[in-house]
Amino acid sequence: MKLASDFEKDLTTLVKSLFSSFQQAKKRYNVGEVYSVEKKFVMKMIKNCFKQYYEEDSTPITEKDLEELTNKVLQAAKADPDEDLYEAVNDAVYEFLIE
Repeated sequence: MKLASDFEKDLTTLVKSLFSSFQQAKKRYNVGEVYSVEKKFVMKMIKNCFKQYYEEDSTPITEKDLEELTNKVLQAAKADPDEDLYEAVNDAVYEFLIE
């Protein structure tokens, strides 16, 4: 039974260590910060997508429209996690352009 007891102690130590690491990581990476980075990334993807249709300096989108498009893409990604983000951005930009 000594082996089982040692195993339990090792397992308990491991679980405590993992839980502690998780708590530290949770403190380091605020969910709001992750969302902010994701949002900036999607905005950059949208701007790059517009480059297919317009020159960089003549992108026909206001900051307000960019914000709305970004939120639309993020909501679509949240609703369907299996959808490719690249496709969601391209679909949103295409819909914006044909409106």
